[in-house]
Amino acid sequence: MDGRGRVPENHEETKRKGIGVFSCCTLGRATPSAPRPEAAALADQLKALADPTRLAMLELLARHGGEVCVCNIVEHFNLGQPTISHHLAVLREAGLVSAEKRGVWVHYSLNHKELMRVAASVLGLASARPSAEDIDERLCEPADERR
Repeated sequence: MDGRGRVPENHEETKRKGIGVFSCCTLGRATPSAPRPEAAALADQLKALADPTRLAMLELLARHGGEVCVCNIVEHFNLGQPTISHHLAVLREAGLVSAEKRGVWVHYSLNHKELMRVAASVLGLASARPSAEDIDERLCEPADERR
């Protein structure tokens, strides 16, 4: 970008103005794969987890260690029952909690298997290491420094 906030149209203009040139990041032989079928489900689960109230609800269920009646969940939050029910429905639809209706009350519990699967997926992203031959060691290095 030049001093006026515009991107030079070509490399020659960039050289004339003395602007550092950054090359496009190359990935070598690593090519992006099509989204896996389970990617949409994982994205929905991560969206469900991306809310402080829902995280607090999961913590409450985890601390209790078993089933918790919705009436007890409502007591722990300074929110109305419809809002609590909405958050629990999002968690249920994402498969992170299970619900069982008993009379007029619904009892919720953690779906440990799904939570572990989400955690493993995220940890898998964090621990993925590309091999040296799959990436260019000079990724996003200013072009003038490569000479």
